[in-house]
Amino acid sequence: MRILAALCTTAVMALTAGSHAALPASASGVTADDPVPGKLLLMLDASGSMKAKDPSGLTKIEAAKKALTGVVGALPESAQVGLRVYGATVDGGGKPTPAACADTKLVHPIGALDKAGMTTTIAAIKALGETPIAHSLEEAMKDLGADGKRNIVLVSDGEESCVPDPCPVVKKLTANGIDLQIDTVGFGVNAKARTQLQCIADAGNGSYFDAKDADQLNTSLSKLSQRAIRPFTVSGTPVVGTPAATGAPELTAGQYTDTLTTGAGRRHYTVRRTMSGSTLRVAVTMRPPYSETANRELVRLRLAAGDEGCGDGLASRIGSSAFAGLVNGTVRVSGTKSASQLRPSPCNTSDAVTLTLDRETGSATPNPAEILVMEEPPVDALDALPPAGSVNPDQVAPAPSDPRPVVGGPSFSSAPRISPGSWQETYMSGETIFYRIPVGWGQHLRVSVAPVPGSVTEQVKQLTHYAPVLYAPDRGLVDEASLSYGSFGQKAHTQQVSAEVRYRNRERRGTPLADLAGDYYLRIAIPLSRQGGVVEVPMMFRVDVEGDITGEPSYAASGGPSPTSPNPSATASPDATPAKTTNPKPAEDGPNLLVRGGPVVLLLLIGAAGYAIVRRRRGAHPQEPPTA
Repeated sequence: MRILAALCTTAVMALTAGSHAALPASASGVTADDPVPGKLLLMLDASGSMKAKDPSGLTKIEAAKKALTGVVGALPESAQVGLRVYGATVDGGGKPTPAACADTKLVHPIGALDKAGMTTTIAAIKALGETPIAHSLEEAMKDLGADGKRNIVLVSDGEESCVPDPCPVVKKLTANGIDLQIDTVGFGVNAKARTQLQCIADAGNGSYFDAKDADQLNTSLSKLSQRAIRPFTVSGTPVVGTPAATGAPELTAGQYTDTLTTGAGRRHYTVRRTMSGSTLRVAVTMRPPYSETANRELVRLRLAAGDEGCGDGLASRIGSSAFAGLVNGTVRVSGTKSASQLRPSPCNTSDAVTLTLDRETGSATPNPAEILVMEEPPVDALDALPPAGSVNPDQVAPAPSDPRPVVGGPSFSSAPRISPGSWQETYMSGETIFYRIPVGWGQHLRVSVAPVPGSVTEQVKQLTHYAPVLYAPDRGLVDEASLSYGSFGQKAHTQQVSAEVRYRNRERRGTPLADLAGDYYLRIAIPLSRQGGVVEVPMMFRVDVEGDITGEPSYAASGGPSPTSPNPSATASPDATPAKTTNPKPAEDGPNLLVRGGPVVLLLLIGAAGYAIVRRRRGAHPQEPPTA
């Protein structure tokens, strides 16, 4: 298949990123704070309808077997992968007999990949019987066990034939499965089968892909298998927000998870300061299922001290958008009064504020959400720091050249850390992918994004545009530049240029500028195809981090965790001048701490691990771009 070679490279990188085994950081320029890889179960429909011809001339079953064999060849030996097949051994004569509806078998147990054994198993599969999807998924849950990340990639060419609707069964199976994701691929399906498979993917916190032919099936299977080890999942300490502020769970600096349901009312949490005068930031991130008819999502965030509002924010996704990306919003409250305040308010001085989350609009499916809480100590000698700056309108980001392959993550938490240079990845229509980039005090970030030359087919042009966006360490949008888009119809690259990172940028009114050193995020989103099917989109981008590290704030030493301050080291981007481009060295076991010489750091927990990082200010970031 035409993209298999490229996908082999990216699949290996994705599946080994958890142990940083793809390449040494010094060689690849990529590191990641990845969780332990999960289990992947491939699930194939071998019902009698798979004997039909595919447009390529192969039967559907032969096309599926060929695609699966290619996927297996691209996986690393350490991948935990299994294969379940249904409809392959009992011929019910076109009727859903009890035997035919129980015809499902784990033909290759989940474990360290045996490529030769699995390839032989795939070759022996024959299409024969019925389509017991619901029963097969029930058995698949037993295959995967109850712990850790569990991923199912289901391929079917037809609807369930043994129960009226498999979706309620799947909803029951996945009701408490935050670490379960089910992706589905419809291989030349009719409208009824498509609706069922879409419902299964929605209930399983996954994605549905329409594969009209063998090439699209190969693309879908390769990308989903590659992505399965690093799917979009929420991570953190589970909490349950309360209907009233009284008795709300207490949150300090860290990462948490809860489930938000549209129309269920407000959920309350108590966010506690651990040091006087600190600045608090709260971000909420979720990925609701995409719907062509009802894609609008709105979660309202609010911080308050008693009856006084401290900050409001929105996490939203516009209903008419073809983007199926995350719903994300950030709100913050300062620990010191602003220049416009006559005296400090309870928001500045209270040892705790109340966070309220309200999913006002969205799909009916309850959705897991990630809640990030960050705390930044107050600073000494504020007047000695550089004043607020601005984005230089004359800054030009050089076009990407000689890119290296990379595999991004589907969320902030799974984003790999990349170094300056040019990078390339092949996306699928409907994907939203993240990368993290260390940026220090006094530095600014330049990013350019463009389709790979010669890759813009008529299908890609119909997608119209792509959306590169920059986010700050607290997951809020950075600068006005973050609200621009690139067009597949133009030859020029699209660029994003941030302001120089300065602590006092937070004093500027209007759209926030970069005001904290740390891991910034580049998000590249590709819209879904309005014509249906899967469109592969090879893209390349270049990252430059420029400027000397200067203007570092001195944080007050009262309270909070002990100081940690690794020294940044200089690394030049490919075409940059070494004297002007410095890049902080990644920490060995977590996100970069990019404050040098500061006596206090703030604590950021990712999942169950503790990380140190420094952060920022009051109010809310602007709303997400309207198509995000």
